[in-house]
Amino acid sequence: TSNALDVNMASSLVPSKFDYILLEYTGDNLTTATYKTGGADGTVVAILTLVYDDSTLRSVTKTDS
Repeated sequence: TSNALDVNMASSLVPSKFDYILLEYTGDNLTTATYKTGGADGTVVAILTLVYDDSTLRSVTKTDS
């Protein structure tokens, strides 16, 4: 179904191993999610950058570290 495909696609953006997520906001919008191993001072494994048009989420880009 469409929902199962959406879940599979979204989960492919999240790294398989992490133990800490740093969330950053612009106003009410989540704009960056930084995934790390080793806690807050650990190693960045991936970054998701979220782009909005007004308050509507338009895109998510994953950057592997």
